[in-house]
Amino acid sequence: MPELDGFEATAAIRKIEAEKKPARRVRIIALTANALVGERERCLAAGMDDYISKPFTSQQLYQSLAAAVPPPAPEEAGKFNPARLDQLCNELERAAVVDMVGDFLNEFAGRIEEIHRLNSISQWPELERAAIP
Repeated sequence: MPELDGFEATAAIRKIEAEKKPARRVRIIALTANALVGERERCLAAGMDDYISKPFTSQQLYQSLAAAVPPPAPEEAGKFNPARLDQLCNELERAAVVDMVGDFLNEFAGRIEEIHRLNSISQWPELERAAIP
């Protein structure tokens, strides 16, 4: 980076957080081509939350980002939250969200039918795979 490297930027962010005490701290992920032994530990010790070396897969990036999302409160699990849909539309392109919702609605009836069928014939492993995409 032109003015600060990742370690200096991390230290500056953590200093601000120590002073302002936000409800949630910023998730900092090191993305680096420097895949030397001990580099991950050095990044974590500097206050970073995760470390991914290049080249990385989209799955690695997704898992690292997903770790920042708190699990839903038990009373909210399974409930539809329209605010979350609005949030997704702001985070992603609205057309992508519309496509995802359309895909879900198109597949939902068939998936429920398959779940009931597998349950009726006691096909438990297949039922688990059908119920948890």
